[in-house]
Amino acid sequence: MSADAFAPGGPAAATAAGAADDGAWAEVRGAEPEARPPRAGTRFLRWAAATDPGHLLTRSERTRAAAVGTLMVLVASMAAASAAVLMTLVAGGQRPWTVPVALAWGVLVFCIDRAVLAETDYGDLSGVDRRADLVTAAAAGAADDHPVPPSRTGRGRLNSWITYPLRIALALLVAVLIGESVCLVVFEPEIRQVLARDAGTAHRAETAGKVDASATALQDAVARRERQMADNDALADAAARTYTDANTRYYQEINNPGRPGYGALAEAERRKVTAALADRQAAAERRDRDNADLRAKNRADQATVTALRTPGSPEYRAVEAATPAKAGADGWLAREHALRTFRQENRHDPTVRWLPWLIRGLLLLVDVLPLVLKALGGKTLHHRRRREQAELVRYADRVEFAAAVHAIDLAVDQKLRRTRLAADLARARDERFREHRTDHLGRPGP
Repeated sequence: MSADAFAPGGPAAATAAGAADDGAWAEVRGAEPEARPPRAGTRFLRWAAATDPGHLLTRSERTRAAAVGTLMVLVASMAAASAAVLMTLVAGGQRPWTVPVALAWGVLVFCIDRAVLAETDYGDLSGVDRRADLVTAAAAGAADDHPVPPSRTGRGRLNSWITYPLRIALALLVAVLIGESVCLVVFEPEIRQVLARDAGTAHRAETAGKVDASATALQDAVARRERQMADNDALADAAARTYTDANTRYYQEINNPGRPGYGALAEAERRKVTAALADRQAAAERRDRDNADLRAKNRADQATVTALRTPGSPEYRAVEAATPAKAGADGWLAREHALRTFRQENRHDPTVRWLPWLIRGLLLLVDVLPLVLKALGGKTLHHRRRREQAELVRYADRVEFAAAVHAIDLAVDQKLRRTRLAADLARARDERFREHRTDHLGRPGP
């Protein structure tokens, strides 16, 4: 057999390519052809499961492919819905970009999971290479002085060791974030109670602050009135002392043994006593009148202070009604804080303690189901057919490669032989010319 038979596009390559054709699987004994062409939805589910329709020859394999595709769609849909819930909670409501971003996230998760399922472990293909090399060498009809360099094939598990941990890390991150969002939805009534309680506490604190401010202002007014009453008492006492001093001087003057009798000096002292008496009476009346008013105001303010510091009193309710009610924060961080408060207050309740972890675990399990199916699903007939097809394709490629190498080697050998033959002919012509040369006969003699 000539090397042209193994050249690209030659008979051997065409035979190998024909053997690798997907239509050849339809003739395998034991195949169960479908009674009618599958519908568009079924074809989509098989495509979502990363299966080759030409390799699904049994009813069970087709059913399994549809089930895996359905699972892929459900996982992607759950990822999109969870992302929408998370973004709605974080943004504090629905936004125009929420749905597109959630759909994009679902498509991304779907593509990643489908890429994981589509990855096929073809195993070690070096045996196929060795067989192709032996067949090529036998077809060449002689030992090959220029062996084809071996291909670097392996089991290809490095991608799995990188892809699987990254997918698991993504699933853990999604389980934590989305699980927290689901907990916010599950404990929505309790969270609202905590938020309402916190809002009520803030309202009561603001009311108490206003009550304290009002009571402090009234107590300061009472203290000022107390000082004013003390000043009024001091003025009245000063007027009484002035009258006493004037009266003492008057009696000393009229009873002075050196100046007996009632004279001009005694009259002057009498007038001073009369004026001091009038001032004393006026100061006492003014003190009594002003202090009575001040005491009445103090009693009223002290009663108001006592009423303000008594919850439920009309004065306290008036201040409480004048204080605007706190609506309370309803954002994502406030709800997270309320959820932590609720869980801390009910940390001994098994449901409150373990339900968030169950939700996270369930989300993680659902998210890694495609990976679990890939890692623990075993070697199905579909997988074996894909591996065998890969061996056929690899065999045909290796044969074509070896045939091309041999064709190049033969072309090089032919070129070398032509070069050596041309050199030998040229050398023979030169020798013949030198042996039979007659050009010296035509030269003149001496």
